[in-house]
Amino acid sequence: MKYKVMLITLMIILWFHLVTIINCLQRKYDKNTVASIPGDIMLGGLFPVHTSGVTTCESINPERGIQRVEAMLFTLDEINNNSKLLPGLTLGTTIRDTCSDTNHALEQALKFVQASTGSSSQLNKMNEHSENLNTRGVVGSSYSSVTILVANLFRLFSLPQISYASTTAILSDKRAFPLFARTVPSDVVQAQAMATLVSAHNWTYVSTVRSAGDYGDSGMDAFWKEADKLGVCIAAREVIRGNTGPEDLDNIVNVLSKDFAKARVVVLFTGMDHTKLLLDAVRRAGLVNHFVWIASDGWGRENVPVSNNSREANGALTIEIQAEPIKAFTDYYLSLGRENHRNPWFREYWQDLLQCRESSTKRRERKSTSSRRYFMSKLSKNETNLENSHEISTESSSLPSSCSDSPNLKLRDILGPDFKQEAKIQFVYDAVYAFASGLHILQKKLCPGNPHHPKWNKRSCLEKMLSYPGTAFYQLIINTSFTDNYGNYVAFDENGDGYGQYSIYNYARDPYTGQYHYRLVGDFQGGKLTMRARPIWPGGESKKFPVSQCSEECGFGEVRRLDKKQQCCWSCETCGVDQRVVNLTHCETCPFQHWPSKDKRTCELLELHYIDISTWFAIVPITFSSLGILITGGVILTWVFYSDTPLIRATGRELAYVQLAGCLVCYSCAFILIARPSIFTCSLQRILIGLGFAMMYASLLTKTNRIARIFDAAKRTTKRPVYISPRSQLAISGSLIALQLSLSAIWFGFDSPDTRIDEIRPGYLVLRCAMKDKSFLISLAYNMILIIVCTAYAVKTRQIPENFNESKFIGFTMYTTCIIWLAFLPMYYATISNHQIQIATLCISINLSASVMLCCLFFPKLYIIYLRPEKNVRRLTMNNMTAKQKFANLVKEKSAINVCVSNYTSDNTSLTVSSSTKTGLQTDSDKGILTSPGNPTQSTVTNTSYLKLGKIINFLMNHLVVIHQLLNQFK
Repeated sequence: MKYKVMLITLMIILWFHLVTIINCLQRKYDKNTVASIPGDIMLGGLFPVHTSGVTTCESINPERGIQRVEAMLFTLDEINNNSKLLPGLTLGTTIRDTCSDTNHALEQALKFVQASTGSSSQLNKMNEHSENLNTRGVVGSSYSSVTILVANLFRLFSLPQISYASTTAILSDKRAFPLFARTVPSDVVQAQAMATLVSAHNWTYVSTVRSAGDYGDSGMDAFWKEADKLGVCIAAREVIRGNTGPEDLDNIVNVLSKDFAKARVVVLFTGMDHTKLLLDAVRRAGLVNHFVWIASDGWGRENVPVSNNSREANGALTIEIQAEPIKAFTDYYLSLGRENHRNPWFREYWQDLLQCRESSTKRRERKSTSSRRYFMSKLSKNETNLENSHEISTESSSLPSSCSDSPNLKLRDILGPDFKQEAKIQFVYDAVYAFASGLHILQKKLCPGNPHHPKWNKRSCLEKMLSYPGTAFYQLIINTSFTDNYGNYVAFDENGDGYGQYSIYNYARDPYTGQYHYRLVGDFQGGKLTMRARPIWPGGESKKFPVSQCSEECGFGEVRRLDKKQQCCWSCETCGVDQRVVNLTHCETCPFQHWPSKDKRTCELLELHYIDISTWFAIVPITFSSLGILITGGVILTWVFYSDTPLIRATGRELAYVQLAGCLVCYSCAFILIARPSIFTCSLQRILIGLGFAMMYASLLTKTNRIARIFDAAKRTTKRPVYISPRSQLAISGSLIALQLSLSAIWFGFDSPDTRIDEIRPGYLVLRCAMKDKSFLISLAYNMILIIVCTAYAVKTRQIPENFNESKFIGFTMYTTCIIWLAFLPMYYATISNHQIQIATLCISINLSASVMLCCLFFPKLYIIYLRPEKNVRRLTMNNMTAKQKFANLVKEKSAINVCVSNYTSDNTSLTVSSSTKTGLQTDSDKGILTSPGNPTQSTVTNTSYLKLGKIINFLMNHLVVIHQLLNQFK
């Protein structure tokens, strides 16, 4: 196995040396240029000092290259000056340039492998410039695609690696990269931050552009997954490849702006160079303030992408790993000048920055770089100069033509106080310290004793530390945690990923100064997005969010019908009035007693309606009933107080009290009907309505039946009819009322009282008694029979004299009652859709029935009692002689009695009628009604109008006289 690995390694080395030779023939670049600091233990460094373009190593990279190299050198100085960290030992470094190219980076990585496996003579012969054989780890590299390639190489030789900028999620796979760690979090966290940012602004339809490769592919894949979780739809999915030309970029912009015009938000997971090329294409298309860019840390706070594209980038939201600037490094970096010999690329950077030339050497021609443009922007303080600085020539500048003309010039003099520390400096710093901390733990473990003691064996300690297995050393590193000198906590998770949070920057034009700059507007920490300021959107607005959605949001009560071809687009469809919207995708009918809320999102419990006591539908019946109860109570008191007067006795007091009690029950029904329905109130409704009518009409039926029977019997026989006494009358009435109660009890048995809820119209529920309309009608059938029979008797007794039991008023009462009920029944069933009108109709009908009886039967008596008390007497006077004669003839025809007319006075006409004892018919002075006592006694009635009246005739004869008198008048 060992020889197989060595063979593979030799083949890789030979192939890359061949590539190197070819590259060297194409360009004049020293591949062996390194930044080296000697030390007891060496750390490798891989940084993108140069960019990759037409040639592999093209222009100097001032921020990601020069600053990061100096950051590692600065950190090593700080560690070596700290006597508490790695006491007795020093850390050195060999830093190599990856030129932002995977092939070149792999070639440079091989040098570290050679250094760490120097025991092989074959490897030593292949590279005579091999580093010291004590490299324990590598800091780097920057770009994820480069890091993945070199990490695979380092894995073969158990060489630990810590990256300060590679964030692709692929590197979290410990099976593929068991010796890789990083001080930055994975792109999965960044993708989560970007998706949350999009969702927080209600952007549901966005396009995406990514760089081909591990960084863009894995990062965008993570974003797509997070976006799908948050309901964000993806429109265009464009990719920029390494060989993508201007025409291809123009086509991408055309697709974004025309084919998917509704997706104004474009999410970028692109490298800095690709971002620059894309914005250049947008500028060529003339799309100013059109797109809202959501960019990853490939854009971050870099000046290169926005150079000459500020208006096209206006309103962008960019993501950057949150890092605290290291103030000591800023002071260190700005103090650097031309005579910086530790960094072999610094002089090139210096020449490019000042556009000067070295007098002793010939510098190969290069394009103007971002460092030059950045420097010119600082000099001009004007965004216009930033966009056009590439047009400024050396001849037009006042800068020195020779770099040695100003030997004391420092970066502080050139960059000024507005210098911005590169965003990943802290992570370079922490990566170097992570190695130092791991080595410190290893030193304590392998090298006991005091390193400052003269007898301490340094050589033995180094041999143990350098021969310690790389895999075990890696575990020491990722298990360590510390707080650096600037308060930043450094630790690794189980995958070797660092912890961190992201800052959200808004690149926009300041409305006050007119300058374009990055402004911190929020952060993403622990899975939570916090916006601390309102971004300035394209066009300069900050209050109104740009809209990025395929279709307009559906209104209340509408659901989306998704387009089969494009799931992110939809049409709106209205749900039914009784349906709610579920997840904006389908309608769901609300269950019974529920109704959709105003926003149609939930079903709310409906209010149960019953008659409102504050409405006229309740006020009128209650007022009517209250007055009826008061008046009925007054009538009862009057009947009690005047119970011994002739008029009250003549009406039949016992049955009158039953009738008045029935009126009270009927008036009370209104309160029960209007009350909130319950089992108790529903039970009372069933009982009281029928009971009240039964009490009124059963007693009235008993009275009319008694009158009819008496007068019918008088025509046929002189025998007294049975069951006409007061007790008998009460017994008959009670039996009829008991029958009503029995029917109610039977009704209770078949259909127990309960409540029910009716939906009389959509969304309107009425709480009612669970009583079928047919059942209610059947329950009233018995009362209708009583009314019909009473009416029949009223018709039958209509010609009886008014002196006898108010037959005329009884008839009028029954006729009116029939009219009321004939009008009530159609109205009751016609208003079934409006429960308030229906209940009010029932209450008024019941009240009217009671009021008719009260007015027709009792008010005339009240009139006589209170207004015509002189008529409250017993009158048996016949004022018409013709009537007397006809009465005498009637008596003769019947041969039942002998009539004697005598004792006429000259001044007053009187009649004394005597009958034989065989007739047996007399009057009951106590009751004022016809009686048939067992003993043939005579009753004397004194009429105040006729003092000379003779003997009192018996009661039957008086009735017969009056009947003849009335018949004569009608004729």
